[in-house]
Formats: sequence, C-alpha cells, structure tokens
Amino acid sequence: HGKKTTEKFDKKEAKEKGTGIATKAEKEAAAGDFQGAESPEAGAAEVCAAGAMEELEGLLRLASAAGHFSHSAQLAVFGIHEATTFLWAIEQWSREVDEMVLVTALVISLLQSRFGEEEETWGLLAEKAERWLVGKATSWACEAVPDVASLVAAAAARLADVLRGGA
Repeated sequence: HGKKTTEKFDKKEAKEKGTGIATKAEKEAAAGDFQGAESPEAGAAEVCAAGAMEELEGLLRLASAAGHFSHSAQLAVFGIHEATTFLWAIEQWSREVDEMVLVTALVISLLQSRFGEEEETWGLLAEKAERWLVGKATSWACEAVPDVASLVAAAAARLADVLRGGA
C-alpha cells in the first residue's frame, strides 16, 4: 500500500518538476542504481521454481489414499512406464512383481532425487508410501532387496538408467 502511494507521489512530483521520471524503479535505473530492480535471471528462477512446485504438486496428487502410486500418463513423463516396471521385475526378481509396488518405489526415488529440497512438502506422503511398501514386502522382499531402503535405492538406479536411455 505504501509503495503505491509513494509511486503516485513520485509521478505527481515528476510531472510538476518536468523530470519525466515517474517511478522509484525508473529513478534508480536513471541513476544507474539497479540494486532495487529485479534481474531477468531472478525472474526466470522464480518462474522455474513455480513450475517445479506445480510439477511436484501434480505428482503428489497421483498418490492413492493408501499411499501407493499406479501407472499414469503423468508418471510416464518422468520415465515411469509399464515397460520400465515389467523389465525391472523380470531382471531383479525373475518374476512379475505388483506394479504398484515398483511404481511407488520409483516415485519415492524421484521425489528424493528431483525434489529433495522440497522434502517438507512430500515427506509425510513418502513415509505413508514406505509404510504401504512394508505391508507388501512379501511380494517383493528378497536377498538382494531386503527392505524399503534397498528397494528405493534399486528404484533410483533403475530410473537413472531409464532416463539415460537404458531399459
């Protein structure tokens, strides 16, 4: 509110004095003082941050009430496809594994790697997803992948491989 009043006063004052400089930002620019002005890079960073937050929110909305994730077009954008989970199951377990288990592990790894700085936003959901995975452990736990942490680590390796263009 105070800034608008100041700008109005500056405009009125500028008109009366005939300087042609109407706002504080214009005065600073004319004086060569750009400290108060936002750089184009800062504006672009804010737009990118806003886009990343929208992307994160969209991802979090895909969680079921139980805490798991299923295949979707939105997840395919991140490299999480049916072929990805099928091949991972065959290569890791030599059998089919509940795809919701694998998708959920892949999403947790994606949250950790891509949105790590926003853990306050997604942390509780990830904990719920991990509890869901623990409940499904009989379908996926094995010697090479004995717990949720190792499942998520395997998911991270798989996702990194997929994003590099591998299987």
